[in-house]
Amino acid sequence: MENKDFLVHYKKVDDIIKELYSCDTKEEAENIFEKSEITSFKDRIYILQKCMGIEKVFNSSNATEEEDYKSDLSAFEDGTWRLF
Repeated sequence: MENKDFLVHYKKVDDIIKELYSCDTKEEAENIFEKSEITSFKDRIYILQKCMGIEKVFNSSNATEEEDYKSDLSAFEDGTWRLF
């Protein structure tokens, strides 16, 4: 990835995270991802975890990316991450 492409990608992720900070529901977060054309569960998981300040997740389950995404989305909606 070229430097310019990296910066554009980083800015897009940063803008999405800023929008997510104002969300309280799963539906609002879903709308932001759809508006931003983020369709990959892997990308959505990365952005949600970055927004919630999660450094690393060690997943020993056999969950699919969609199941992991739904789990992270539920944690996001729960909002306890905002307390840290």
